Amino acid sequence: MRKIISLALLMVLIISCNRNIDYAYSVGLNIKNHSSHTIRLSLTDADWPWGGKAYEIRANEEVVVKESVDGIPELNIYTAVVYFDSAVETIYTNSEDGSEYNICNNDNWVVEKDKYSTMWTYTFTEEDYDYTIRHREP
Repeated sequence: MRKIISLALLMVLIISCNRNIDYAYSVGLNIKNHSSHTIRLSLTDADWPWGGKAYEIRANEEVVVKESVDGIPELNIYTAVVYFDSAVETIYTNSEDGSEYNICNNDNWVVEKDKYSTMWTYTFTEEDYDYTIRHREP
């Protein structure tokens, strides 16, 4: 009889266990600078958690920023200001053409996702600098 009661209690415990466990979700930006210029990047208009943030990335370095969030946010950067060597400035918006050098264009980011995290990676190169020089206003 004890075995039957123990088995019944064990079955009740197994059935009543909540299998939907809430895990913290991690999102991150990895901004790489593969150019020979120091870059200052301001995400002036972006959805949380990236809005209003500024980063300085020296030549051949990177910045990784991770946040724990509820839910799975998308990468939405509406306006970004990029300075090369604090002298050459360009402003990108997500309403511009689909240039391969526009940091606001989600297609220019490499996305790595798994069950508990998403990492977005953008890499600045010498071509980004050259593009900025060619397209800046005199």
